Amino acid sequence: MEFLDNQGTDGDLAGSQVRERPTAKPQKKTLLVTGSTGFIGAHVTRELLDKGYYVYTIVRDKNKFTKLFGEKCHNLAILEGDLLTNASLEKLKQNVASIGDDFDAVVHMVGGGPLTSNSKFTSAIFDLNYQTTCNLVRLLEITHKLDSIALFVYFSSLAAMGTPRSHVNTIVYRETTSCEPVLPYERAKLRTENFLREVTNKHNFKTVVFRFPQVYGGEDDQFAKMIRLIRKGVFPVVRNKVGTLPLLHVQNAVKATCMVLGNVGLIQGNYDVNLISEKSYSYDHLSELVKQKYGTGGIVKLPYSLLYLAILMTENVFKVFGKPEPLNRRRLISMTKDRVVDCGKFSETFGFQYDHSLPAFMSDHLR
Repeated sequence: MEFLDNQGTDGDLAGSQVRERPTAKPQKKTLLVTGSTGFIGAHVTRELLDKGYYVYTIVRDKNKFTKLFGEKCHNLAILEGDLLTNASLEKLKQNVASIGDDFDAVVHMVGGGPLTSNSKFTSAIFDLNYQTTCNLVRLLEITHKLDSIALFVYFSSLAAMGTPRSHVNTIVYRETTSCEPVLPYERAKLRTENFLREVTNKHNFKTVVFRFPQVYGGEDDQFAKMIRLIRKGVFPVVRNKVGTLPLLHVQNAVKATCMVLGNVGLIQGNYDVNLISEKSYSYDHLSELVKQKYGTGGIVKLPYSLLYLAILMTENVFKVFGKPEPLNRRRLISMTKDRVVDCGKFSETFGFQYDHSLPAFMSDHLR
């Protein structure tokens, strides 16, 4: 396993540095965290610091991190570098090797990318998800930090499962459901999961994979943009189909992460995949919630054939311009299904309850 040589990655930094190395205390767990400047990652990192964990965070953009967390954070050290460039990886290797603390756990939240069908983005999506994970594991191996880790937490996505085949309108997602990834993002997530399964079998630690659905809770995340379209009455859905959208509030994702970090002994087996979703909401329900909040809103119900042709044209236009399309035919299929996420396994294992709901969020937070 070798580091990827990708000197052209955006945001490449010349080096890495440790800032304010935490004072080691055996009573507190020491974590290595990635993705702290992302939407979910920022919320998770804040909660970990609030709970008293000692956090080493790998960040590509120190300025972005400082804007989110301030100049000084108690019990936090920055390892500045890019997991996709050899120069940064070499600096990271030196700095990680010099850390006197062992890592009790890793929370790996780097990832993402558009749910596009445009093959132009395939390589970048796999780099961001799969290759960063390979390079992180390799970094920990060669610095001998993997030996002390008891738990590796990975943020995957429900998208890793694709849209499982079904002869009926309702699809029930379970951890045992066969995965049918098609889009580059879907395939990258599942490939990353499979890689971590192999690593877990090789080393003596546990891996927990979270397959999150669409996460909401921000003022300008993807769900908020969707709400704005519904508010304008221009969000398209398929006529005569009861499609639903699985959702999860960001603070519920934070709570689930902290729960596994604090209860490693409850984890089932060495490699554990968990589905987390508070509920699946129909587009009609979403429209009603928007109307209750703003007094206006609605969805555009179109025949499947018309919407299919419109999306096909949109895909081709965006492909010509080299941009990810806002909607594609693969995602259209998912919009025609009642997607039910069975989260019973995680809830029963950890006694997990959801503290936040979409109606409450829209009532109290959206402007």
